[in-house]
Amino acid sequence: MPTLRWPAHHRRLLLGLGVIATGPACDDAERVDALEARIAELERRTTDTAKAIEPLADVPNALEHQQRELALMRDGQDAMTARIAELDAAIATLAAKPDMAEPIATQKHAPELAGADTEPVPVGIAECDAYLRKYVACIRDEMPAASRPAMLEAMARTAEAWRDAATGPARTALAATCTDADAASREALTSMGCVW
Repeated sequence: MPTLRWPAHHRRLLLGLGVIATGPACDDAERVDALEARIAELERRTTDTAKAIEPLADVPNALEHQQRELALMRDGQDAMTARIAELDAAIATLAAKPDMAEPIATQKHAPELAGADTEPVPVGIAECDAYLRKYVACIRDEMPAASRPAMLEAMARTAEAWRDAATGPARTALAATCTDADAASREALTSMGCVW
């Protein structure tokens, strides 16, 4: 039997009216089901992606907070380093004046470090406490008796400043500050006969 060939415009019309079909691959119900399944899969992936990136939304805020905290710590460390330099200069000046007659041990902070049997009041940070112990031992063992009270007073003020800093945001930077102070003092104090 010869194949019936319809003109193209007739075939489009008959396909549109559903009179003829082009085979099982063009079944509308199957195509709709496949498209709906694909849409559902894409929606699931979109939801999963949104859930995965949701924690990242807070990253800029956390980073900004940490940067502010770090800036505060650096400011605190700079202030502490400057204060240590001032105190070291004051101690050196006092050490150069062995004829100081007025004992400062009776002033406000002196009882913390001035007595011969008194140990420095701990700061609570190992590096700072070790530095204070070495420095106070040096003052007691090697410094002239007349200058000891003033130097112990200066160390008492340093210890007090460090204890205050240890209660704030500069606490994490304080260990490095004390390590720097220790290194800066080592050369000067060992040249005076102190055991470091």
